Amino acid sequence: MRLCEPMHKRPKLLIALSLFLLLASSLATSGQQRPSSKGRVSGRVIGPDGEPVAEARVSLQETTRYQALSVITDQDGRFDFTNLAAGVYEPSASKGGFVTPTSNEKGQTENAPVRIEQDASVSSIELHLEKGGVITGKVTTDGGEPVVLANVDVSDAEGKPVRVRDQKSPGFYTDDRGIYRVFGLPPGRYMVKVDLTRSVDRQQAYSTSYHPGVSSLRQAVPIEVTIGSETKDIDITVKRVRDVGSITGRVTRADGGPVQQIPCSMCAWRLENRRSSGARPYAAAMGGRAPVLGAWPPLEPC
Repeated sequence: MRLCEPMHKRPKLLIALSLFLLLASSLATSGQQRPSSKGRVSGRVIGPDGEPVAEARVSLQETTRYQALSVITDQDGRFDFTNLAAGVYEPSASKGGFVTPTSNEKGQTENAPVRIEQDASVSSIELHLEKGGVITGKVTTDGGEPVVLANVDVSDAEGKPVRVRDQKSPGFYTDDRGIYRVFGLPPGRYMVKVDLTRSVDRQQAYSTSYHPGVSSLRQAVPIEVTIGSETKDIDITVKRVRDVGSITGRVTRADGGPVQQIPCSMCAWRLENRRSSGARPYAAAMGGRAPVLGAWPPLEPC
C-alpha cells in the first residue's frame, strides 16, 4: 500500500494547489468588491429647429475603460442609459444626413464629458444635430448620355477623400437618370469626382473627371457647403478615352518554362494624386500568357 507520493511529484501538486487557492481567492475578492451599478444618464437629441430627432444613435463612451454603449432615440428624441458604473462618459449623437455642430448656443462644445458618481443620475442632457450640406448634379458622357451607377466621391481641397458619417460604403452612385446626391456633409469646401473604375459597366473607357468636367484635381472647382445648404446642378461630363490599350505578358518558371492557370493582377498609379487605382485580377491562360485587357485610361504603371 502506497502511503505517500514520491518526492519528485510533490512540487507539481503544491503548484497546482497554490494556483487553485489563488484563483478561488481572486474570484471571492472580485465578487465582494464589485458594487451594484445604478448610475443613469438620460436626455434627448434635438434638431436644427428644436424639434426632436427620432431614431438617432446615441453613444456613451466611458473614458477610462474605453467601453462604449449605444441606444436609439424614441419618437420624442429621448434616450436613457441605466445601470452605469461610476465614471466619466462622453455622449454623442449621429444620424444619416445630420452632422454634429462644433458648439451650441451657449458656446459649449458638444460631447462634453459627463461625470457619474456612484448610483447617481444625470438627466436633461441635450445633444444637438444639424442637417448636413448636400451636393447634387448629373453625370453624363461627352455624347450627352446619362451615366448610370457612376461612383461619385467628394474630397477636400488637397484631394483627401471625405467619408460621410454613418456612410455604409465608400462614395455615392448615380441613379438611372445619371443624377447623384451627396448628403450629410459638414461645412467646408469640397471637390466632386466621378470615378468609373468602380462602376458596374466597364465596357467603355472613360477618364476620371472632376467638376466641372476637368481631368485633374488642380483644375477642379471647389464647392462651398454650409450647414443645411443644398448646392444643385453640379454636373460633370466624363470623356471617353480613345486610346485604350492592352498589356500582355508571359509567366515563366526559373528554367524558362511556362506557368499555366495562375492568377495575375495589374494596378495603375493615378497621376493627379499619386494613389494606386487598385488591382484587377486575371488568370494566366495556356502557355502562361496573361492578357490584361479592359477600359483603362492612360495611367502611369506602378
